[in-house]
Amino acid sequence: QVMHGLGGIGKTQTAIEYAYRHQSEYGIVWWIRSEDPTTLSSDYAALAEPLQLPERGAQDQTSITKAVTRALAQRSGWLLIFDNAETPEQIDPYLPGGSGHVIVTSRDPAFKGIAQPLQVEEMPPNEAVDLLLRRAGRDTNPTTADREAAARLAEELGYLPLALNQAAAYVEATGSDFASYLRLFRTQQKERIKDGRNLGRDERTIDGIWELSIKKVEAESPAAAQLMNLCAFLAPDDIPRDILQAGKEHLPEPLSEAVWDESQWNDIMQALRRYSFIERSGDLISVHRSEEHTSDS
Repeated sequence: QVMHGLGGIGKTQTAIEYAYRHQSEYGIVWWIRSEDPTTLSSDYAALAEPLQLPERGAQDQTSITKAVTRALAQRSGWLLIFDNAETPEQIDPYLPGGSGHVIVTSRDPAFKGIAQPLQVEEMPPNEAVDLLLRRAGRDTNPTTADREAAARLAEELGYLPLALNQAAAYVEATGSDFASYLRLFRTQQKERIKDGRNLGRDERTIDGIWELSIKKVEAESPAAAQLMNLCAFLAPDDIPRDILQAGKEHLPEPLSEAVWDESQWNDIMQALRRYSFIERSGDLISVHRSEEHTSDS
């Protein structure tokens, strides 16, 4: 099954939700980051460890990959999730056959030769409004005006879950309201069109949402904004803090100091999480893929 659709439409979250709901049906559920060929190959080969294959300690990754493919083809009860694949040709060599299940998320719908396509649609308007109200903390006895303003904003954002979530995070963090945010967003979009930025509507929406939020982050925590700009050059998942610490002399102030100071680092994490830019797991941070490519501030 390949789930395809616009950036920010919720393909990855849908795959995660499926895996969560059906985990008891599988002996192995394996997530494979597929936007980069090297990462894809590495994540796939890493399956040799939980499969306890003799080849798992081999130096040649190609032999490990072949061993994983053979092992899966002979087993049942497994689920592979190839997340953010670019093309069918990219993942075709890694499809083992057999009786397991495969989910692919991609913006490209042309997977019909190897997978059943399923287009992920935008959120229904009523659900989009509920998401805005809940994420912004305005879902307790919202006024008619609140719901109407949320409805107008949801429509303007194309009912894209990522845009809705980030807009609501902005409203919550700043204590503003949906009507004010909508005016700000429309003004900013007019400026972007005037500047001649050649983007599709969904890209322009996500890009615009990101820019509004990063400006607030920059005003509150320059080090947090510097970290986001740096992350635009890195793979999005599991960025280790120690790699930043090791390169401290190459980082700008105040980020170079903050990567070693626990209190300042926590302040950065708080600022970025408030605006839904990152997920944090200990000293690892992950950035949403639709945000890693738009850092031009």
